[in-house]
Amino acid sequence: MKKGTVVKNIQSDINPFSLALEFTYYKEAQQVTSMTITSFKHTLNHFFAEYKGNIQDAKKLQRAVLMFLGGKSNEYYNKQLQALRQFFEYCIGEGVIQENPCNGLKYKRHSVRMVEHSQETIEDLLSIPDKSLFVGLRDYTAMLVMLDNGIRPNELLQITIDDIDFSNSQIIVREAVSKTNTLRILPLSPNVIA
Repeated sequence: MKKGTVVKNIQSDINPFSLALEFTYYKEAQQVTSMTITSFKHTLNHFFAEYKGNIQDAKKLQRAVLMFLGGKSNEYYNKQLQALRQFFEYCIGEGVIQENPCNGLKYKRHSVRMVEHSQETIEDLLSIPDKSLFVGLRDYTAMLVMLDNGIRPNELLQITIDDIDFSNSQIIVREAVSKTNTLRILPLSPNVIA
């Protein structure tokens, strides 16, 4: 029996769900955010629930990836492509497969999603917090900051007093806080600072 045949037979018995779990542990060790890990798990569980074939069948795997990604919104497509691409790169590194079935697939442009609210709706929303109480003033200020510069709620919740540059009227969103893991500087209008 050839040595290559033995390796192929052993590897064809690989459980893709176990391999996906190993991949998420690997990503956790790289300190990828918990939200990204959850997204990876979701994508891989759904993909392998649909794909029952041998992970080493390159042509069948590539067709399955194309079918899995078909018909999804641009944002969802990109998220799932990212998860699959990174998982299959991990599989290459582990010697399970030789080629990434996501090669040649490009990310799609994000569709701009603008939600417009009337001035009346915004005023009604801003009138809800009781500004005479600490929690009300805090919530009112948070709403003003989000309206002012578009900071994500999760990022705003992690901002500390050291991240606010009052002299230059700006908020520094640190890499550790930023959803994109990149430092951002967001302006603050005089009304929000007051």
